[in-house]
Amino acid sequence: MAGLVIFTGANSSMGIPAADHLLQSYPDYTIVFTVRDASDVDINNKRLRDTVAKHPNAKASILPLDLASLEATHEFADEIIAGIQSRNFGDAGGRIVLLSSDSHWPGKNAMEKYPPSMDDLERLVHPTVDDDKQGRGYQRYATAKLAITTWMYALNRHLEDDENLKRITAVAINPGNMVDSRALRTNTPPSLHKMQKFVYKPLLPVLKLIMGPTLRTAAPAGVDVVELTLNPKYKAKRGYYTLLEEDESSPDSQNREKQSKLWAQTLIWAKITENNTALQDGVRVQR
Repeated sequence: MAGLVIFTGANSSMGIPAADHLLQSYPDYTIVFTVRDASDVDINNKRLRDTVAKHPNAKASILPLDLASLEATHEFADEIIAGIQSRNFGDAGGRIVLLSSDSHWPGKNAMEKYPPSMDDLERLVHPTVDDDKQGRGYQRYATAKLAITTWMYALNRHLEDDENLKRITAVAINPGNMVDSRALRTNTPPSLHKMQKFVYKPLLPVLKLIMGPTLRTAAPAGVDVVELTLNPKYKAKRGYYTLLEEDESSPDSQNREKQSKLWAQTLIWAKITENNTALQDGVRVQR
């Protein structure tokens, strides 16, 4: 048995082409695709099911997982753990892949109006109401990506210090800015819809010459995420990636004090204790 892949957000713009590549290129894996609501209310669930159906021999399932619900997330984790007979990861170890973005680095994304910031951790979970919905909305997106990237470094430290878990590695990848992403037309101003339809999509080849390879569609981004996850070439790699290249993340994300503070706070937010995690060092010792 090759192993188990848990793929969250599998019906997203990037998730569906990533799922197709995963099923095609790594058929020996057992795959659990998760979506917020597995019903047919969301047309993208049908797209995901159709993608899975293209691979009749796939060992794949689609399960509901609302990551906005802490209770649902804990229940899902308990169900997965209950279905795993062996608690030994063996020589193959494991892989945690987090999605970052160039937006986590202040000044690197043209859509930024206010830079990402984690100076007030409580505002990450209890944000204020703002009049500038577009500017502050994008700042929250960028701050979320900064938090993900920062947290990844702390996670890797604790994994490396645990004899039983040190073969599990974590990476954060900037998969690029996807011109066909649904994020540009969902809960966003009409101006972004028009930019996507009349500028980004039709002029992509020209824009890539100006803006570089990170401007692209969701399909190659999905392929890269899968390859960084399972390709032996990247086994045991840790840290930050832009596309499939090792890269430097922002100075803030590499600040060890900020990493430790965020790590400690996430234990509280997610209600992680010694009783519900194998990562005992990460719970007992705050560094």
